[in-house]
Amino acid sequence: MPTILNDRIDINELIKEICENFQKLGYTQIQLKLKNNLAKIQGNKEQISQALENLIENALEASYYVQPVEISTNQINQKIHIDILDHGK
Repeated sequence: MPTILNDRIDINELIKEICENFQKLGYTQIQLKLKNNLAKIQGNKEQISQALENLIENALEASYYVQPVEISTNQINQKIHIDILDHGK
């Protein structure tokens, strides 16, 4: 049974770290529109990171690694929203 971790996570910082890793691999078409001063979320940082990496990689693949991928965050009431928009077919 995996260990459940309850980390306090700054989702914007996590998204920036993930995108920096993709940019180091040459994927420079990622555009960030991150809302300032979001509440921290609680969860397993490793699992959330893996899920975001998968979603971003899927968006890059759908965009054939050349079209821009836009990632935005927002907070509405107590909920954090993450949008990953690709321009693939």
